[in-house]
Amino acid sequence: MSAIWGLIQHTECLKEHSSIFKAVYQKKCILDRLNEKTTECQVFGCGIQFITEESKNEQLPIYSEENQILFTADCLLDNRSELIDALNIEDQTIPDGTLLYLAYLHWGYDCVKHLHGLYSIAVYEKATHTLFLATDPTASRCLYYYNHKDGCTFSTLIEPILQIHTGIQKNELYLGDYLMAQGLRPNISAIETPYEDIYKLEAGTYVLITNGNKQIHRYWSPQKLPLKLKTEAQCKKHFISIFKKCVHNALRTNGEVGIALSSGFDSSSVAAIAAQDLQQASRNLYSYTYVPYYDKISDKQASYFVLNEKEAVEKTVAMYPNIQPSFLNTDGIDFYQSMDKILSIMEIPFKAFINLPSLLELFKTASLDKCKVFLTGQYGNATISYGDIDNILYDMYSNKHYLSYLSTLNHYCKNAKESRRQSFRGCQRYFHSTDKALKSTCTITRNTPDNQFLDQDFISKYPYESRYANEKLPTTANTALPKDLYEYYLYYPSALTYLGEYETKFGLANGIIIRDPTRDPDIISFCHSIPYKFFAYKGIPRWLVREGLKDYLPKEIIGPYLRYGLQNADWAYRVNLNWNNIYPVLKHNLAAPSLEKYINSSKINSFFIKNENTFDETVYEQSIYLFIFDILSRFLA
Repeated sequence: MSAIWGLIQHTECLKEHSSIFKAVYQKKCILDRLNEKTTECQVFGCGIQFITEESKNEQLPIYSEENQILFTADCLLDNRSELIDALNIEDQTIPDGTLLYLAYLHWGYDCVKHLHGLYSIAVYEKATHTLFLATDPTASRCLYYYNHKDGCTFSTLIEPILQIHTGIQKNELYLGDYLMAQGLRPNISAIETPYEDIYKLEAGTYVLITNGNKQIHRYWSPQKLPLKLKTEAQCKKHFISIFKKCVHNALRTNGEVGIALSSGFDSSSVAAIAAQDLQQASRNLYSYTYVPYYDKISDKQASYFVLNEKEAVEKTVAMYPNIQPSFLNTDGIDFYQSMDKILSIMEIPFKAFINLPSLLELFKTASLDKCKVFLTGQYGNATISYGDIDNILYDMYSNKHYLSYLSTLNHYCKNAKESRRQSFRGCQRYFHSTDKALKSTCTITRNTPDNQFLDQDFISKYPYESRYANEKLPTTANTALPKDLYEYYLYYPSALTYLGEYETKFGLANGIIIRDPTRDPDIISFCHSIPYKFFAYKGIPRWLVREGLKDYLPKEIIGPYLRYGLQNADWAYRVNLNWNNIYPVLKHNLAAPSLEKYINSSKINSFFIKNENTFDETVYEQSIYLFIFDILSRFLA
């Protein structure tokens, strides 16, 4: 894998542009080699990670005098054999970047339709003055670009663009989205960034920029596969086959393979398949699990939350002797100490401040263990382990498949040992409220933000309707998802581009590549194509994993219907222990002039007066929004 950058000027490039790019990437990334190609008005660069054996021979960027082309790419291709055969290449050890370059020469812009894997691409055609930028179907490798009057600048990281073009302003609409978006969602737009006129590539698209004119083309979206899955046996067989292929593709490296392993369905499923695959080559899988440092956990947590996942993870490890586990706890340090470090890596405001520091520890430890590929199952809730029983029941009910609805509900109640009468009544009430919400046309303007500390004047001025014009807001909370809305959220560009930013940057910062087989385009298309009933077939929630992979996972993990791992369960207790140090810094940061137009000062001050000496569980939920403000304050500083 790589980091890529480039600058196309209509006038002569300045030499310091090259040094700016190199300085940033040498400072922020762990790379094995940096190369550049320059012409009179262009700079193209590539910082390479030796993730595979072939990547050691990578010679990027490429300048072809004959074709008048500058080419660079950040890529890890999964369909090398297919491409080598299609292009009649004899050298089986050809590096991925060179292979992609030959694919571009052969197919032109349509090369992206023949690629499978992780990639971002930049090509400048000097004859037509056209810059071609592309990213893979799930935007797993982020790429930013700034189209300006003197040319265009692109980069895997934002910082070089900002250093070269010092007059770029903050994007106030993006910052408003960050504060107004529900939950931990940090962005609304799939292509905007916190900076004016700096954009990122949307999943499954490519961009053509010719003399300042920009065109965006979509080349991929989930396909309706011609699957003939009439029986549960056919569905399970097809699922296992495609999932094993996706996991296998993610294991290609000349280093070790690690995984963030919890006791949940998704990471456990990836770990089980990966461990079996690696065992055939006598290789280990190194797992990394966060466990609480303290056992002082809030009594408010529901009983079905697993607060310490070590015991359940050990059940999976016991099934696969080649899994080498590590259990980490950040030595009990609270997340607050890592805020600036995470912000430096992410380059954009973030909300997952509780989990990101512990994930950073996992990545660092894996890198020290010589892992080059690090697996996750982060997207699995939308794909392999999707299957909330209420969603499937509502889809049957709303489509008037009443016999299927009653039969599925009956099977569920029997397996879950719940009252049929109470469940039926509960479904009727829930479905009625869902019908009402889905038919409403006023939810956009009536939406109330979660953050009670937001200034009312800011809320009233925020352009909710235009920012959420393409959103289907009623389904974001307290409503069931019928099939059409599930498919809408399954391939959700704004979520995909954010995940790509996080994975690309954390990977570069630690010298690894982060891969999620549950977000593979083949898995997404499979889930887009199967009959909706199979997600909770015969009333069994999350049926694909629970039944399809039941021979691969311990019964303690797939058995209970209500069982969820709670990561960083002791986060608040750790903050409480250091509250005397955190309190004055947090109070100072929230008093920054840059936040004045966003916050309700009286409510903020009231919180600080009441909680000067103690951080207890009565204010945990409120404090989350204060820390979100803190991150924004640091970003704006």
